[in-house]
Amino acid sequence: MNKTLLKEVDFLVRSKNKTELLVQVTDTMSKEATKSREIDALVEAMTELKILESLILTSDQEEELKIGNMRISILPVYKWLLKE
Repeated sequence: MNKTLLKEVDFLVRSKNKTELLVQVTDTMSKEATKSREIDALVEAMTELKILESLILTSDQEEELKIGNMRISILPVYKWLLKE
């Protein structure tokens, strides 16, 4: 990954040396600054790593964002944990 990036992503899921998923975790995204920080970091990393889907886990928010050809799912952590 480019060393000049100033944003961070909380988790990176890899399989066989390939990044499969990027995950951000935040209690809430009700403040615009928090939402922007989490999304901007994911979009930058997704672009750099050529990943089309990522995830933001929150305490209670749910939303689906489409940015260009990228998709960011925002889910309450309990729903993500209970997924099959």
